[in-house]
Amino acid sequence: QIKDYYILLDIVSMFVKCMRDNDYPFGLHELFDEQSDEIKTLNNKLNNPVETWNPRLPQNKFFICEVDLECHPLEVEPPLGMKTAISGKGFKASYTLHWENTRRTGWYTSIDIYLCLRNKGKVHNIKRAFIWPYRGNIFCKWISKTFDGKKAAKKSGEKAKEKFYKTVGNGCYGSSLQR
Repeated sequence: QIKDYYILLDIVSMFVKCMRDNDYPFGLHELFDEQSDEIKTLNNKLNNPVETWNPRLPQNKFFICEVDLECHPLEVEPPLGMKTAISGKGFKASYTLHWENTRRTGWYTSIDIYLCLRNKGKVHNIKRAFIWPYRGNIFCKWISKTFDGKKAAKKSGEKAKEKFYKTVGNGCYGSSLQR
């Protein structure tokens, strides 16, 4: 039973702002295994200060890796989710997503690795990774058009046009996350 305040906060234009102001990976990604120089470099980097993993640093490439890690044991809300199969097998499996602090091997992004390390978790070993060669602010022009269109429509009282631009901007964010 909750005996405290329950607050729901909504951030205005969060999706649009994230897509407009941040770098994203692009180019043909490549899979590297444990024997590759790229994975050896990432594993050696685990000894460096957590700040060197910051995904906003331009020298850091984006990647998705199979990794052995664990969140800090006292973390109340661990930053990394974990999927557990509840039925079926392979592509037909159904999964549930939950958060816990146990050690596990799974597929996580470079941003997840940074969050784990920043919150004093432990990354034991990166096994293999899909690494993108480039990063850039690839959505800025398009998202700025949807954001500016929404603002102009709101200012001129065109509610349908305002809703259209909001839907297009938010839809772009959701669509890119599915890929």
